[in-house]
Amino acid sequence: MLLTLAVLCFFQALGEWTSVLSGLPIPGPVLGMVFLFITLLLEPRLNHHIAASSEQLLKSMMVMFIPVCVGIMTSYTLLKGQWLALVAAIVISTVLAMAVGALVMQKVMKRLEKQAHNPKKAASDVE
Repeated sequence: MLLTLAVLCFFQALGEWTSVLSGLPIPGPVLGMVFLFITLLLEPRLNHHIAASSEQLLKSMMVMFIPVCVGIMTSYTLLKGQWLALVAAIVISTVLAMAVGALVMQKVMKRLEKQAHNPKKAASDVE
């Protein structure tokens, strides 16, 4: 568990550092996740080391939302005049995320279906 936390903190810090130094309008945690993703693709052995601990962290993910909820409740007076914009943003972003997820899933399913019908091509793609 300690190794997993160290890896996650390292990539969080790397993302923050990159965001600040580059001036990119991308939050540091997002850059950190991208760096972690690339590292896991390039070094699959790391995935084995952090998988079990990551699953434990994901099980307690709801605890991470408590500070956000408290922040929203304490900022209620600032947000009450913006409720329509907030609801619109939440609905639009949810619909867009669902649509993109569905399109990606369709493409993946079509690709898997093609590979199932053409095993020789699928084997040559792997090599």
